[in-house]
Amino acid sequence: LQDELQELGVHTLVPHEDAVKSRFKWNLSELASRVGIKTPRTSVLYDTGQLHPLDGWSWPLYVKGALADAEVANDEEEAAYLFKKMARKWGYPVMAQESRAGVEYLVAGVCGRNEVLGQVSVKKGITTSTGKATTGVTVQNKNLADVSAKILGVLNWCGPFELEFMRDATTGEFLLIEINGRFPAWISFANEIGKPIVRLAVEEACGLAPSPIDDAPAGIHFSRGHVQSTGALNALGVWQALARVEANARFKDDKSNDNKSEQMA
Repeated sequence: LQDELQELGVHTLVPHEDAVKSRFKWNLSELASRVGIKTPRTSVLYDTGQLHPLDGWSWPLYVKGALADAEVANDEEEAAYLFKKMARKWGYPVMAQESRAGVEYLVAGVCGRNEVLGQVSVKKGITTSTGKATTGVTVQNKNLADVSAKILGVLNWCGPFELEFMRDATTGEFLLIEINGRFPAWISFANEIGKPIVRLAVEEACGLAPSPIDDAPAGIHFSRGHVQSTGALNALGVWQALARVEANARFKDDKSNDNKSEQMA
């Protein structure tokens, strides 16, 4: 669709179809083998009966949806329940992935049509119940950078990306967990620390040939959550007055609608 969209004046920066398919969760083990890196053992499932013969696996393990979501199963009964839940929500296949002890890392950035234009590498801190990072800190790690470059090179990736890794607590190796073909929710953090990755994506899509930027320095943290508002206590009276005005307006609307209903009846 790129050519058709271009004729309509819509600029795009998207990867080739083969690259998109290679990063599907059920193809991740094959991709890791091509790159020469490791990924946690993953079983591609189409039926709950396939949960039984996972020889050598130990609980808990992750049950992952085809397109999104991952939840922890502590036993076979939970795994069967989560299998059905993921299949109903995302379709088939469903993945079972072994749990590995370690620290999670994220690399988010954008690739132009010939090179990586910019990226930010972070170590996850606090996460949500679904594993999304709410806090993190930037890192500079040569091994992580090399692994990321290999993956993007093999895929010949173009456009936004987020690579998810687990650094094994025993071996120190970076294991590939997931590849998302989009910016993560925390990407605005990059701009706040002087790494305008989203702007680079727009400029590249528009054919402006932006210059690549360096990775962020280590030791800068981010925290995502609810915004706290503050103010003088006497200002509460203004908000209370506005609330009363709104409530009165709703009451009048409801009363007017009731009268109309009675007239129609």
